[in-house]
Amino acid sequence: MALPEHFRLARILLMHEIRGLLASKALWAMLLALSPLVGYSFVQAVALFAEASKSAVEFPELARGMTPLDGILVPTLGAFYLAVTLLFPFVAIRAVGQDKQTGAAKLVEQFPVGTAMLLAVKTLAVGAAWCLAALPALSAVAIWSLLGGHLYVPELVNLLLGHALYGFAITGIAFFAAAIADSVATAAIVALAFTLGFWVLDFAAGSVQSSWLQALSQMSLTAALRQFEHGLFSLPHTLEASGIGVTLIVVAGVWLPAGRRLPRKIGLTVGLAVVLAALLAAA
Repeated sequence: MALPEHFRLARILLMHEIRGLLASKALWAMLLALSPLVGYSFVQAVALFAEASKSAVEFPELARGMTPLDGILVPTLGAFYLAVTLLFPFVAIRAVGQDKQTGAAKLVEQFPVGTAMLLAVKTLAVGAAWCLAALPALSAVAIWSLLGGHLYVPELVNLLLGHALYGFAITGIAFFAAAIADSVATAAIVALAFTLGFWVLDFAAGSVQSSWLQALSQMSLTAALRQFEHGLFSLPHTLEASGIGVTLIVVAGVWLPAGRRLPRKIGLTVGLAVVLAALLAAA
């Protein structure tokens, strides 16, 4: 197939995937829950920041520790982080799981674009859904700026990058869960087991004095996002989140083809897991 024809078909598939996500109840249910959650977090953050500012007027030394990043941006986007952790997997799972459940995946395999291109298209479509979900948080940031609040653009961009990497890793988890599960409901349970597992790991590392557990907690996606919330660009955590997302999407591509035998799927999955472990150790 000629290259322009190849990309034309990919563009058609991308539009189809985006329309499918926009028509899904999961996306709009997430937005319905996310908008008031972000709004409430923003109002509370502004109120608390204003009260703290009154104390800073009387005690100037306190002002040095008050920044819009810690007082406004992180709490507001914290609501977005909560929605991406608990609700966004349901949106991302639909991109893969719906085709499997309806049998459309077998028809899509006949398209001359390949599994890699198909997963890339689905990832872009889910990325568009993530951008739509980020609009409430971005609107709150815009309102803060209109109120006269200070914004340091590189700091904001760095924070948004951290959330984007976290969303990409969650997308990889959702694709992997949808690829190995027989139904969308089972895939949702598997994806939530992964995401909630990071919280359990962070809690265990904070409550148990164990060197190996604390070292393992550094590989948590929550710990990676925390570096960006501190205003720091962390290359190791960037590689970690990117590596988890890419590897799990590739593993999903291993499990999606119906004609591939189970032992080969397991062997390729183990090999990719070893590569991911080496990448995380290096990062």
